Amino acid sequence: ERKYELGKESILSYVKAIVSLYNEQSALGINKHSHPRGRLVKAFLDTHAKKVTQKKRNDYEDRGKNTLNDGYSAKEMLDINSYFLAKGTITSTRDRLVFLMSHAMLLRSQNAVGMQLPDLFSMELEDLGLSQCVAIVANIYWGKTNNAGKTEYGSAIRHKDCELCPVNAFA
Repeated sequence: ERKYELGKESILSYVKAIVSLYNEQSALGINKHSHPRGRLVKAFLDTHAKKVTQKKRNDYEDRGKNTLNDGYSAKEMLDINSYFLAKGTITSTRDRLVFLMSHAMLLRSQNAVGMQLPDLFSMELEDLGLSQCVAIVANIYWGKTNNAGKTEYGSAIRHKDCELCPVNAFA
């Protein structure tokens, strides 16, 4: 008989359901116990993650799967770009810029979509060859990985293919 282990997302969904039930019962005053997501749950989740990682190593699982190596091919990038250009709307123009910046700057969608014009500026990189080299720089003050509001930067330089160039899309 084959046994299946629960994945991280399944386990987290159970934890979230229990926490939600606890919060509701606590608000009604019918549950006086301590919060269910304490040290024991954290230790369980950490142990589970370590076991999964070790199992992947022991089984020689492809570590490139579901990583940056699974990116878009050059043809797929052009197809996506063509899709946004063919729509010809203001929203599709924005979405094209968000897509190209996300790809070039390795941004989370939350950061790219929430970006405003004052968060972006261009910068000329000097002494890099015969032609002018322009970069777009993004000031990032918020996001899932930036809770403290510290300034982080993302940047992208001109792409040799103007259709895939985030600087072109920004212009």
